[in-house]
Amino acid sequence: MSISIQKANFWKRFSAWLVDAVAVFFVSLGVFILACILANTDALKVAYQNKIEPYKIAIETEFSIDLDLMGTAEYQAMEQAERDAYDALYKKAQNAFNKKIKADKDASELYNNWRTQVLTAGIIAILTSHLLLNFCVPLILKNGQTLGKKTFGLAVMRTNGVKVGGTALFIRQFIGLCAIETMTVLYMCTLIPVGLITALLVQALQVGVMIKTPTNSSIHDLLADTVVVELASQQIFETEEARAQFIANESAEGTAPTADTACPFPRNHRK
Repeated sequence: MSISIQKANFWKRFSAWLVDAVAVFFVSLGVFILACILANTDALKVAYQNKIEPYKIAIETEFSIDLDLMGTAEYQAMEQAERDAYDALYKKAQNAFNKKIKADKDASELYNNWRTQVLTAGIIAILTSHLLLNFCVPLILKNGQTLGKKTFGLAVMRTNGVKVGGTALFIRQFIGLCAIETMTVLYMCTLIPVGLITALLVQALQVGVMIKTPTNSSIHDLLADTVVVELASQQIFETEEARAQFIANESAEGTAPTADTACPFPRNHRK
């Protein structure tokens, strides 16, 4: 084993991330469905649909159009000229329909309440999945290992070789990975086009950071002062004192690592 950082192989990291992403997706989906059931979001959706149905019927009668035809097989079977005529009429009818709905305060309130409940369920689902899989599981498996990292023999430690603690793990997984790299990006993607561009820039920054840092660290690693390593070949110390004692013992035997091999970062980056 070496006291220097044995950084993880890129493809192993990617594979571990993929396993974790799939796990987070399915747990989030399950929690989201459960939260929607508990909040009874379907009841609000049905109430909203019942509220706007009379407006829909009135608009369809006024414009002599079936608003549900868009995108169906019947619509696709139309001739191009017929489809263009339908599209123009549909746009006018849809605008008139939207104006009627916006003018109805009760309908707007029902929609806003439904939307708020769905968004809240989504936030709860993402936070819960990250808390369980990216924080609780690594605390149980030790060495910052998620299910993916455990599968591919990877670990997370502090950049000085010391075992990652609860505080650093929380900063890495919850503040960095969940809040900044997941929640913020997902929110930005809903703000078209400026937000979507910003989200893409964040991802580009993530790639740039991983390329430029000596250990190919991501943003959440920089925030927590952590690094992903190969567990089989990496020596990880339980405490700062254990690391200092190791260096002292090696020094007494005349085999001590130098300051720079003990922590392979420039002096101004050490903690």
